[in-house]
Amino acid sequence: MNEEELTPAAEAAWADGINEFTIRPQGKRDAYMVNVYSAPPTPLNRAALGYDMLSEPVRRAVILTAAATGEPAITPRLTLKIDEHRAPQPAFIMYYPVYRPGAPTQTEQERRDALYGMVLAPLRTYPLIEGVLSHNVHDVALSMYDGPSAVDEQEMYRSPAFPEAPRLTETRPIAFYGRTLTVAYRSTPQFERSIDSDKPLMVLAAGGMISLLLFGVVLSLSSTRARAMQLASEMTMSLRRREAELHHFFTQAPVGILILDADGRVIDCNPMIGRFMGVPADEVIGFNMITDARDQSLAPAIRRAATGDPVEIETQYISTLGNRVGFYHVHFQPVYRNDALMFVLAFVDDVTERKAAEQRVHYLAHYDALTGLPNRTLLQDRLAHAITAAKRSNGTVAVLFLDLDHFKVINDSLGHTIGDEVLKDVAVRLQQALREVDTVGRLGGDEFIIVLPDAGSAADVARVAARILDCVCEPMRIKDRDFTISPSVGISLFPADGEDGERLIKNADAAMYQAKAAGRHAFRFFTTSMDAQLNERLNLEANIRRALDLGEFRLHYQPQIELGSGRVTGLEALIRWAHPDLGMVPPGRFIPVAEESGQISAISLWVLDEACRQAKLWQAEGLPLQRVAVNISALQFRSADLPGQVSAALTRHGLPPWCLELEVTEGALIRNVDMAILILKSLKEMGVKVSIDDFGTGYSSLSYLQRFPVDTLKIDRSFVNDVPNDQNDAAIVKAIIGLGSSLGLQVIAEGVETEQQLNFLRESGCHGGQGYLFSPPIPPDDASRFLLRKVERTALVH
Repeated sequence: MNEEELTPAAEAAWADGINEFTIRPQGKRDAYMVNVYSAPPTPLNRAALGYDMLSEPVRRAVILTAAATGEPAITPRLTLKIDEHRAPQPAFIMYYPVYRPGAPTQTEQERRDALYGMVLAPLRTYPLIEGVLSHNVHDVALSMYDGPSAVDEQEMYRSPAFPEAPRLTETRPIAFYGRTLTVAYRSTPQFERSIDSDKPLMVLAAGGMISLLLFGVVLSLSSTRARAMQLASEMTMSLRRREAELHHFFTQAPVGILILDADGRVIDCNPMIGRFMGVPADEVIGFNMITDARDQSLAPAIRRAATGDPVEIETQYISTLGNRVGFYHVHFQPVYRNDALMFVLAFVDDVTERKAAEQRVHYLAHYDALTGLPNRTLLQDRLAHAITAAKRSNGTVAVLFLDLDHFKVINDSLGHTIGDEVLKDVAVRLQQALREVDTVGRLGGDEFIIVLPDAGSAADVARVAARILDCVCEPMRIKDRDFTISPSVGISLFPADGEDGERLIKNADAAMYQAKAAGRHAFRFFTTSMDAQLNERLNLEANIRRALDLGEFRLHYQPQIELGSGRVTGLEALIRWAHPDLGMVPPGRFIPVAEESGQISAISLWVLDEACRQAKLWQAEGLPLQRVAVNISALQFRSADLPGQVSAALTRHGLPPWCLELEVTEGALIRNVDMAILILKSLKEMGVKVSIDDFGTGYSSLSYLQRFPVDTLKIDRSFVNDVPNDQNDAAIVKAIIGLGSSLGLQVIAEGVETEQQLNFLRESGCHGGQGYLFSPPIPPDDASRFLLRKVERTALVH
């Protein structure tokens, strides 16, 4: 093997559990032959693993001889590496070459080129000879030497009680696999005492014994060769199996594989490449990916890979062959041998469906699915850019908040289908009434925001507002019905009415309500007299602060149901405010104020603690509660101490972490993705479940979803409201369910209120749901009774 193959060989040994495997001796050499397998796997044999046999000149010469001849070869007398730190024992090593299956081996050069490895048999001569000699042989002593003569320095074996001055001696050479061994026989005193009494017979017996001993030595060496050949055959079969497996992988791989030469020409490819290109695979061979490919970004990528750098790109076309168009991820990997480029491997993965899903999710994150207008996220981004530009140019920006008058009457009387058509028609009219630089977006429901950069004077803005009133009020015909609808518009101006987008939208909202109060079908500019509304908000902030101290907050719980079985899988904790004077204050009224004032953090901590306390109480009562879900505000999530807060609440009440689920909105996650991932990982390591709440209303990049360690996606109720009748919402819901399933996530739908919605969600593969069809949010005592009551399967499963 070459130097580049050393690290993979070591990693393979470590993967097999040979932790002590190291390649030695260290140093750079032109080639290596490392011991990677030993049998039996004794500690002594394992100690020889990793030794480079080509690093020692004697072994290297014998290995090269065996490789060139194709025959076994043995070394001169030596000490085995595993014996260097023990009492030295004379030994030699037999090497038997193994060649790659199917490679030509007729000539010496062909054999050298086809060499795959060596099977070696290390032999200590004392155990070898003593295994041949019988314990009852007392008439002949034996010694063996490496070389053509009996030289003491080359002695490899000597019998015990070797006679120094025998009467009879015999020395014979043995030619064995390229070496000559010398065997010396000597008569023992026992034999010599008996020789006079029957000399002819004993001499004959002695000669026969010497021949038998010589035969035994040769037989033992031959048996060693046979074992080596058998092992080589097994290695060859193993290599053939491996090549068959690689061929199976090549032809059956779910990705396309190309083998290119340095000029970009296709040497080979698997069938998947043919399917990607829309032509038979054999037509691809010979195609030049540098000069003939439709996407010119392939050429520099291949050239760079041919110089030694792995390259990854995404392309819409991988050739000019066929007519198939898609998105492909291509990884180019150079393959070297002996510092020379052999070829470039290209792994091609069809990511067309992934790209389409990512683009769809990206679209949903920035655009309203019904009207195609920018949503709140994109609106805020464009408004921020307009303000920045106005600051530089000392210009003005106008924000128009538009709400359709009596739109609820259309929805309630004629249905959501007609209402949706009205909204789409209004969206088209608004776009036609504005400049290209202006932005019109939909906040939700029947509310629209219009951003006018470089708006000019208040009179200029008033003319735009009047034109908008006129275009929206024009009669419209939808499904054989004639409609006339009017808008109310509130206007705020930068910089007079606010320095940031959020303040401008709020002030425009306040002005819009003044337009409605003035009789609708009108527009109003924000004025300081509208500050009374702000004062009311300040009073609400003060009441919120006292409510936490006075214990006015309550938690209600809404069941989460498994759609397939109808069983309760959890309860979502939802905050309620029982004010002594205002009564039950809706969360939609006080939660935004708490978020703006920063009080949401203290409220969130109370909700977390109270939910854990109540869940533990239910467990102690033996109620079948799997988990309780708690909403985490964006401000609380951004706190680096959130994992500590969660751990403290769980510990304080003795609630197991897997019984708690935290619901986090998409917006909270993407403010700082890296920090969000760290926080989520900390929560997951604790065993806490995490879900993305109101999914589909924020920025849902597929790459982000793949990085976030979450368990569940919760489909926002705005998408569930009109399914299955609204085809757009139905498509969005199915896309989210499919996306969640592909990522291995549970999907729960919020706002399930009708049997039709339930049936659609179940048929679409949605795992769970919650909504008024099952139960509204209920106090703890009612939740206890709900958990005890068996949910009738016939009410949920048809």
